[in-house]
Amino acid sequence: ELIPQDLVYIDLCTDSGISSSSTRQLAATAAPSELEPGMGLAGEGSRAFAALADEVRRVFGFSYVVATPQGRAAERIWTKIHVKPNTFVVGNLLFPSTRVHIEMNGAKVIDAADEAAYDLTSDEPFKGNLDVQKLQRAIEEKGAGNVSCIYVELSDNACGGHPISLANLRAIKEIAAAHHLPLFLDACRILENSCLIQQREIGYQERTILEIVRETCDLADGCTLSALKDFLVSSGGLILSRNKESYQKASMQAFLDG
Repeated sequence: ELIPQDLVYIDLCTDSGISSSSTRQLAATAAPSELEPGMGLAGEGSRAFAALADEVRRVFGFSYVVATPQGRAAERIWTKIHVKPNTFVVGNLLFPSTRVHIEMNGAKVIDAADEAAYDLTSDEPFKGNLDVQKLQRAIEEKGAGNVSCIYVELSDNACGGHPISLANLRAIKEIAAAHHLPLFLDACRILENSCLIQQREIGYQERTILEIVRETCDLADGCTLSALKDFLVSSGGLILSRNKESYQKASMQAFLDG
């Protein structure tokens, strides 16, 4: 990341930022069919945002949408709102930027990843799963009041992009509900995760990707995502929530942070 681009002859980075805009996308932004007023400091009043929000609600099922310049901006805003100092966040092997934002708020991450995540020779189909016993033990040891949230990354980057199963997410949700803890997703790769569920999880071979995406989201209280991974755009991120108060705080923070 620190090497100047003019010194890079071959770039094998496929993490994010690799989706070029199509000519159709560029044409749509260059010659819109309807004139838009200047968006000023907030884009929520524009037709473009309304169209985006409607489509996001249709696909993901969350009531509230905040658009951000990048996924890391979405994480920063969301953790400012939901992660308290001197608390803990329990998750699988979270993405580095997510971890940094949690730690910048004075909290600590507890890794509760399944042991298969560390075994390169394992044939376990869902290495992204949380170990529910580790999760339960962490909450009991630290006290539910000292845990800000449970955060789960789909198609977990740190263990090679391996998916998390819906059965595991349901078990996590039961534990979260029992302790009155919010469950948040890093949904950058929710389409990849859903595709692998369709291929690998019993009972999902005849389900569509959209149905699996919705079932995944129905188990979560909110999510953050970078749109550069699975959504074939060159910039942008999203915060999705069911809670109006959290949405209002996130929307105002996004307005203030730009």
